[in-house]
Amino acid sequence: MSRPDERLAYFGGKPHRPAKVRPTFTADALTRQRVEHLVTDSMLAEWYGGQETSTFEAEFAAYHGVPVAVAVNSGTSALHAALVAAGVSDGDEVVAPTVCYFSAISAILQERAIPVLYDSEPRSILPSAQRILDLVTEHTRAVMVVHLYGVPMDVADLRAQLSSRGIALIEDCSQAHGAVVNGHLVGTMGDFGCYSLASPRHHISVGEGGVVMARDPAAERILRQLVNRGKNNDWGGPVRQGFSYALPEFSAIAGRQGLADLGRELDARKAAATIFDEVLHDSGLVLFDAVEPFGDRDRPGFYRKLVRLPPAFAPLRDWFVAAIEKENVSAKPPHPLAHQIPWIVQRTAQVAERAGRPAAGQPACPNAEAEHAVLLDLETGPGVGVDDARLAAEAVKKVWEFIVANPEPAKGAAEEYGAYRP
Repeated sequence: MSRPDERLAYFGGKPHRPAKVRPTFTADALTRQRVEHLVTDSMLAEWYGGQETSTFEAEFAAYHGVPVAVAVNSGTSALHAALVAAGVSDGDEVVAPTVCYFSAISAILQERAIPVLYDSEPRSILPSAQRILDLVTEHTRAVMVVHLYGVPMDVADLRAQLSSRGIALIEDCSQAHGAVVNGHLVGTMGDFGCYSLASPRHHISVGEGGVVMARDPAAERILRQLVNRGKNNDWGGPVRQGFSYALPEFSAIAGRQGLADLGRELDARKAAATIFDEVLHDSGLVLFDAVEPFGDRDRPGFYRKLVRLPPAFAPLRDWFVAAIEKENVSAKPPHPLAHQIPWIVQRTAQVAERAGRPAAGQPACPNAEAEHAVLLDLETGPGVGVDDARLAAEAVKKVWEFIVANPEPAKGAAEEYGAYRP
């Protein structure tokens, strides 16, 4: 009699997809021409940006219809520069999500400000505007929203309410390049829009890099001072504390190609996400787009495809992810929630106490915790074609059907495996 686990690669079977998709960057002819010019007759980096960096900034701003785009060396640098430009400093409060990549909170703590974390709505990774506003106090200097996994949140009305109270709105668009909600490109609704250009999964990947945008042209001067060591573009000394955040020319060249290709990249990721919908629609798994519907004026970024397990299967989530990966498919559990990361909790308490508000604790986030326990995400790009996506979706279905048909062996494997480890 054959064992029920023989067909799973996790147990030694043949992977459903022959090989993993490796996210790679391939320079096109124009990019090669620009690189050739750079290495033969140009400088690799310049104060306030060289020719390629300045051109990339102008193209990025034009794509989004904003007056200011400043290229930086990472998405974290973009967030930090935005926070400082918004006037955030010691003891200020910044209302931010617990559902985020931790760099967003790290940037707040870098300025010795106090992150006040908000929960998401039930069965969602998004908050309501009211949930955010309920946490605003006289100490709030800025609010940060994160369009995680390319899922855009409409914050146009939220910004209007915050602006009337003198509070800046910062959008973290690191995983949502080109995403649109209610006709608005992400990054253009808040006072600042911040992007990561890190490899390997971002829509525009340059290795390491980022962009910070501003709606107010007056913000450009301070952003450029912050990015360029606190200096104006002259021989004078620094006029403020600044940082070495400038983007080098090589990265800007890669960024220009990525921006030019962004439309095609979004189309390819949407096609891959649609394949997951087709293959898994009747599996019993909940595809994220079915829970967070998008209208005619919306376009998600499709950074990854979110899948929700039925709550009863939460204890099997980490093993489910590991078994999918053995099928040569990229799958991951969510990053830890910010309010459950020990050093963030400790550092937040320290800066709050220093500000004379030691009782400033974090609210409970039960919705985020419940969602976190059952979510996983699947690859949509870059480089994932429709054939790759179909094999990936079939592999997910293969592992899921094994779990449903063989609950006790699956439970035993999950208990033996333990917490997810890459």
